[in-house]
Amino acid sequence: MRLPATLGRRRSFMAQPFKHPQSGVFYIRRKVPPELQAVLGREYKKTLKTREPGEAKLRFAMAWAEAERVFQQARAGVQRAQSLGYRDAQLLAQQWAQSVSAEMDRTGHYAEWLLEESSTAVED
Repeated sequence: MRLPATLGRRRSFMAQPFKHPQSGVFYIRRKVPPELQAVLGREYKKTLKTREPGEAKLRFAMAWAEAERVFQQARAGVQRAQSLGYRDAQLLAQQWAQSVSAEMDRTGHYAEWLLEESSTAVED
């Protein structure tokens, strides 16, 4: 008796850092839960800021926990999103932009925020 292909070959992988094929820098990549995709997008991706595999594994564990916190905060935000007005959204975006700008100034890592070249041109 043959088992269906989906039953016999189930693979289970532990989560691990993703190495960017061109830069060699490691990232954490996680699928965002379906109920949060409208808020966070389909994928959570963040640089681990290292090219060393051993260091990437250590940072990956911390980044995984950070992703869980982001998901938890998003779940809480989704529940109260109906009461978030335009001005509140503006203030949140402003706070986020200021924190990212301060982090870039502190670390000097600007390249990860640059847009990648695409086939479509952005016009003013």
